[in-house]
Amino acid sequence: MDFIYSVDSSDVASLKKILEANQYDKDSFSSLGYTLRDASSLSIEEKKTFLYFSVNDGQLKDSLLKKLSDAKIGSLTEVSSDLKNKIISSIKESEDQAASGFGSIFG
Repeated sequence: MDFIYSVDSSDVASLKKILEANQYDKDSFSSLGYTLRDASSLSIEEKKTFLYFSVNDGQLKDSLLKKLSDAKIGSLTEVSSDLKNKIISSIKESEDQAASGFGSIFG
């Protein structure tokens, strides 16, 4: 299951503390993997940063979502499904381009 949250630029530091906490725990964002992207890098005209992560384990999902809600970051909100699909496609496209570019280096 894919999740996309937006956060105001002023709250990015607070969000990073949550994302980087206890990075070796099995239920941490660091061990799961996540992506933080500025809206401008996704061709979105908002002054926001977007958090993307994907999780299939129900118990892990509940734990991660609880960490986000417990953080009490006022501007942190889940994005609408239309914007969510656009962001996920942009992130995956840029990751694919980066992977193919890296692959061409080693030919």
